[in-house]
Amino acid sequence: MMKYNEAIHWLDGFQQYGMNLGLERIQHLMGSFGHPEQTFQSIHVAGTNGKGSVCRYIASALSSEGYQVGLYVSPHLETILERFSVNNILISETEFASIASQVKHSVDTLLEQGINPTYFEITTAMMFLWFAEKQVDYAVIEVGLGGRYDATNIITPLISVITNVALDHTQVLGESIEKIAFEKAGIIKQKVPVVTAAEEDALTVIQQEAKNHQAPLSVLDPSLTSSCTFNDQGQVIKYKGLYKDHTVKIQNLGVYQRENVSVALRTLEVLQSRGVFLSDDSIEKGMFEMMNPGRMELVSHSPFIILDGAHNPSAMKMLSTTMQHVFPKRNIIVVFGVMADKAVDDIIASLLTIADHIIVTKPNIARAMEPEVIKNHITQISNDIPITLTKTVSEAVQQAVNIATNDDIILITGSLYTVGEARRIIRQQYA
Repeated sequence: MMKYNEAIHWLDGFQQYGMNLGLERIQHLMGSFGHPEQTFQSIHVAGTNGKGSVCRYIASALSSEGYQVGLYVSPHLETILERFSVNNILISETEFASIASQVKHSVDTLLEQGINPTYFEITTAMMFLWFAEKQVDYAVIEVGLGGRYDATNIITPLISVITNVALDHTQVLGESIEKIAFEKAGIIKQKVPVVTAAEEDALTVIQQEAKNHQAPLSVLDPSLTSSCTFNDQGQVIKYKGLYKDHTVKIQNLGVYQRENVSVALRTLEVLQSRGVFLSDDSIEKGMFEMMNPGRMELVSHSPFIILDGAHNPSAMKMLSTTMQHVFPKRNIIVVFGVMADKAVDDIIASLLTIADHIIVTKPNIARAMEPEVIKNHITQISNDIPITLTKTVSEAVQQAVNIATNDDIILITGSLYTVGEARRIIRQQYA
């Protein structure tokens, strides 16, 4: 059996194959293990924004009821172990190495046939195998990219969830809302209920796909949810349900959490209608206890540092709205690093509505945009804001801390990779 560090090194070797959507390779891998993904019930979650939060809310509520609940999310912030958990306990290094060693034998067979599985396909295979070994009652599974040809899409879940649809990963999924919605609607299965918060053209596509698959569709009405209190400690959300109303308290900041909570609650309601027992107490406890690292996460009070991996235009717009709402009169110093394949101008346009100083940086990943290029994008939109260039996230964090006064907020955003590196540094030095 490989040791943990050996397993990480082996897995990292598959980063070179990048993204290669398709179901053939994951089917091969799972077939070699007798299809463990068919041994447990699952909830499948796709969408542009909010997938991770919705997954965590659902998993937390189910776990609070006493079920054995697996959770698979991506990407990770600090360690790959974050992608795999059961009842909020991460997979151990020993378990990770054991599962990787088992999967390696099947991967080697594919490689001998000239078939190169991707990094995400291998982690997905490991997830299916580990959840089967842990004998989970339910697995809450986040789509990696798109849906139709995502490696997770070999399951037939109890319910399919599509949080929302916005422009992101357009080179892979298509350059229109309709095309992206079609790819995300690929998780819809025959007669399996669907919950969505999608709107307008995206909703039309999802409605048609649900009809084609005779899948009952539940569409969220935004007017049915409201925040009755909202501050830097969290919020209380009122939700008008299918069968009864809920008032839940959450610790998570972000105006977008209202939609995420609504999607999660509607999903739980549909699960209840299909025979899954969930008490009101478990739902409320699960909602309150859910934490999502790197999403409007306050990681330090002195200096005051918030992390949020807003990595596309719609996410950055929601982040900006939240910052204006919760911290209307605070000076905001932004540490910003972003991937080169993103709609950078649209992201920056929203960011400029809240930033008083931008420290541009580059996380340690090949896809990251160079700081000088980011600066050029910023100055093409506005020349009024101070910009500092740094070569590493560590340098950027230090610069922000040096600049910030006691009343300032340091906001680290633009990419989950930027946020992940910063989180590790801050937890070591300032937490």
